[in-house]
Amino acid sequence: MPLPPWVRSRAIRGSERPFPTVRVVGARVAASQWWLYPYSTLLAGFGFFMMGSAYWGGCYVIGLAFWVLATLMPGRFEIAPLAYAGLWCAALGTIGCRLRVLGRAESPAPPAASPDEMTRSQSSP
Repeated sequence: MPLPPWVRSRAIRGSERPFPTVRVVGARVAASQWWLYPYSTLLAGFGFFMMGSAYWGGCYVIGLAFWVLATLMPGRFEIAPLAYAGLWCAALGTIGCRLRVLGRAESPAPPAASPDEMTRSQSSP
């Protein structure tokens, strides 16, 4: 029997534990099964809420947004797929922007040239 893709031969580190939940929730659902979207949204919110303690406190807000959306979905099943996908896009875009800012902050700035070095480079052929 094949193992799910998130099961590995090595031990899963603490920072990798929230990801199986996020992967399972992202499964595609047929149009006749739109009633599953609120449950998928609740699970996605739970996954982001778990990541809040390990990665970034903003994941708590994202998880809460998924939970609020899950409570609103049963009233309008016809827009559930669009709302679900839209919130996923917003959540992943927000996390991506956050990681980009952190990456820029960690990269060292190039050393500034002293005025003597600048005049030497301009005068030498």
